[in-house]
Amino acid sequence: MNVKVNRLLNAREQHLGVRGRGGRRDKKSRAELQAELQAELQAELQGELQAELQAELQGELQGELQGELQGELQAELQAELQAELQAELQAKLQGELQAELQAELQAELQGELQAELQGELQAKLQGELQAELQAELQASTHETDVPLAVAVGYVSLWRGRR
Repeated sequence: MNVKVNRLLNAREQHLGVRGRGGRRDKKSRAELQAELQAELQAELQGELQAELQAELQGELQGELQGELQGELQAELQAELQAELQAELQAKLQGELQAELQAELQAELQGELQAELQGELQAKLQGELQAELQAELQASTHETDVPLAVAVGYVSLWRGRR
């Protein structure tokens, strides 16, 4: 560093014309020039270091913030999407289950009602037919002659002996 400072001092002395003829110094002393150069170099180095540090810190902070924000956004989006998908799936499944249950219940009820109605209808028809047949039988017994009545009585007696 001293070599660099000495070279800069010599160049400045020659440029400013500090040395007169015979190598004497005219206006400023070497110490004053050295102090000025040192202040300039220090300011320059401080500026460079500050710029480097600022760039480095800015890069680190930007990376950290970007990572943090990206993580938060990703978590929020994932939670939001998961909630939406869950709601959609739940609605879809609920609709499907409701349709299946409704179809199943409808089929069961229809089968039960059909069997019940068929049983009632069959009983009613059978009762009506039996009543009609009995009425016809009674009517025909009154119309038929005595041998049929005797035959019926004989069958009844025969059953009674058994």
